[in-house]
Amino acid sequence: MWLCNIFSQGAAWGLIVARGWMVLEMSESSAMVGFVTFAAMAPLIIIPPFSGFLADRIDRKKIVGICMSINLIQNIVLGVLGIFGLLEVWHIVSLSFINGIARAAQMPATQALIPNLVPSNKLLNAISLNAMTQHAARLIGPGFIAPLMAESRLPEAFLICALLYFVGIVTLLKVRTVSTGIINKDESFLANIFSGLTYIYTNVQVLSLTTLVVLHCAMTMSYESVLPVLVRDQIELHALGISYLMMSVGAGSIFGVTILAGLESDIARGRSLLISGIFSGIAGIAIAFSPTITYAIFSAFILGASTSGFMAISHTMIQSIVPDAIRGRVTSMFVLHAGGIMAFMNLGNGYLADKFGPSPIMSIAAAGFLVMMVFSIMLPGWKPLYKGSISSTNNL
Repeated sequence: MWLCNIFSQGAAWGLIVARGWMVLEMSESSAMVGFVTFAAMAPLIIIPPFSGFLADRIDRKKIVGICMSINLIQNIVLGVLGIFGLLEVWHIVSLSFINGIARAAQMPATQALIPNLVPSNKLLNAISLNAMTQHAARLIGPGFIAPLMAESRLPEAFLICALLYFVGIVTLLKVRTVSTGIINKDESFLANIFSGLTYIYTNVQVLSLTTLVVLHCAMTMSYESVLPVLVRDQIELHALGISYLMMSVGAGSIFGVTILAGLESDIARGRSLLISGIFSGIAGIAIAFSPTITYAIFSAFILGASTSGFMAISHTMIQSIVPDAIRGRVTSMFVLHAGGIMAFMNLGNGYLADKFGPSPIMSIAAAGFLVMMVFSIMLPGWKPLYKGSISSTNNL
């Protein structure tokens, strides 16, 4: 499963890099890059309630395989259209939306499956390794396509992403575990679907974690629509520059989650959550004002280490609290909150970057999150999280 995630997430991040740069070349507008990014993330607002329901009703492995197959096909279509000179911006927008639907359905099933593959005392290690596949894939995917990006052979880059998805599907076939949740037959379809949302909003700790993650995603991780313009206008590099930055974020992610993977103490997890959140804000400010590619690469490394660590710990805390019977639905609603805010923030950031430049947009958001993290130490909802005080019975 780990290998499957490595290849599929690598394909996803390779696609994000190549797609963003192609749209920038075709439209000369960061607003259009933001719109395409929004199209890819918008399904995270619509699909998770239904995908979470399916992840608790159908074998989670089958859902993952179907979603990866859809993304394999859409990458092939992008590549073929590009090679024959038929690719237009509206094609990219449409296929981005399809890509987003498949990813929105895949994520809850993957995250709900992982706790069924490992002993409970190794959950942080497993989720950290999964976070490595999600975040460190920025190193693998953009790394595979970097030679093609350097020569502006973007259609071929899409075909490389399709190949990575194919290898991921092959490795997924080795997973033998059958994993499903429990659907309450006495409740209506809608009641079952939204039971995950109810759980989030009636459990103090899950609600606090979800709020913290939403702010983190909005203010430090919504940079896909801004980085291409930052690389082109401020650092004055071209397609290869954005690959370097994404690879640096990925390398930092490997470093961050590797350090955290061995933590078993709740107190250590809580303190690491606070520290990684603070460094996420600092790194966001640093990359926004990077004068050279060397400075930007170092800042991107710190950003990757801190954001991946923050997300790994928060996911572990939530998975430790949520019962397996509704894990798919709760996870899907968690994805809806985090992914939904990133979709809108990328859309807004793209338009704002056209007017004010990428640096002010990134730096103001990151500084706001940094200030919030410092003051959150005193807030009753978040203070227990930093002390590692979590349980599955703390309900409103």
